[in-house]
Amino acid sequence: MHTTNSQMFTPPTGAGGFYVTVTTTGCYMTFDGTAPSATNGLALPAGIGPLFFPFSLHTLSGITVRSQAAANSVVNVVWVSG
Repeated sequence: MHTTNSQMFTPPTGAGGFYVTVTTTGCYMTFDGTAPSATNGLALPAGIGPLFFPFSLHTLSGITVRSQAAANSVVNVVWVSG
């Protein structure tokens, strides 16, 4: 994704957490459906991960990511059952 768009990842049924890696340009990530930006969300630098985020299915409808720069950000998400 690029700074001009966001990508939402929706957890599959039965997911209880996810691993994330950022392999190129860093990104911003939100967990509440709002648009990620420099002033909203978690900043994940390039090369980070894998990081694990556990969650309750009742509190997470998805994660949204957006690049930190005017370049594509490759973000990999792997859902795990809970």
